[in-house]
Amino acid sequence: MERAIAAVGAENIATNQIELSPYLQNRKVVDWAREHGIHITSYMTLAYGKALKDDVIARIAAKHNATPAQVILAWAMARGTR
Repeated sequence: MERAIAAVGAENIATNQIELSPYLQNRKVVDWAREHGIHITSYMTLAYGKALKDDVIARIAAKHNATPAQVILAWAMARGTR
C-alpha cells in the first residue's frame, strides 16, 4: 500500500480489497488503511461458507434472531468494510 500511495497518492485509492473473515481478520492491514483514510472492501467474508457452520457464530445468530450470514456481514460492516 505504501508503494501505491507513493505512486498515485492516497486520495486516488478508492479502496483496498482484501480477504477478511472472522477467521482471517487482517487487523494490521485494516487499521493501517483506516489511519490513512483508505477504505477496505472485503472478499471471502463467509470463508467459503465455513463461517456459516461455526458454532459460536450460530449461537450469536440465535441470540439475535438472525442468520449466521447476517451476523458475519454485520461484523464486517462494523469493522468499516464495504
